[in-house]
Order: sequence, then C-alpha cells, then structure tokens
Amino acid sequence: MPRESFEVIIGVTGQIDSEQVAIAEAASYLSYGDTSDTVGLTSEIIDVDVYGGDAQDWGIGFDLSVVIENDDALKRFMDEMAALAKVESVERIGVQTV
Repeated sequence: MPRESFEVIIGVTGQIDSEQVAIAEAASYLSYGDTSDTVGLTSEIIDVDVYGGDAQDWGIGFDLSVVIENDDALKRFMDEMAALAKVESVERIGVQTV
C-alpha cells in the first residue's frame, strides 16, 4: 500500500513537567482524536521533534508515515487533521514509501 509522510505538530499546554510527558500527551491526543483511524492504525513514527517547554507551551512534531491509498484518503486525512483543535500544523514532507 502506498504511504506518504507528514509532519504533524500538536500543541500541549498545562502543567507538563517533562519532555517525555509532553510527547506522551501529544501522542495520546493524536491517536485518540483521529476518527479516521489513519494515525492510530497505520502510522509509523519516523521522528519526534520537541519545541518550547519550560515556561512555554510545548509543540510536539511527529514525522509519520501513513497509508494514503488515493486522493480521497489524502483529503480525509488532511480534513481530519484540520478538525483537531490541538493540531497546530500538518505538512506533507514529500517522502513516499511503498
């Protein structure tokens, strides 16, 4: 199945004391919030980037590869990411694997 890669940045706010907890919060939100099940069922995490922290809110960037079968699946995935309140940005990073 064709796969495409994306960077999805999740905003994490509140009393988060460590980078590990911020990553766990963001991963939990993304997996649970994605009702298309694209992230929860078919994603492969490529990399994780952490922004902010300390006195700032956290931004957790997941570089992930997901199954995108066709243009409809791409639209459904992008619409789903746009609908999630804590998703600050989603960007295709141009890597496609088979």
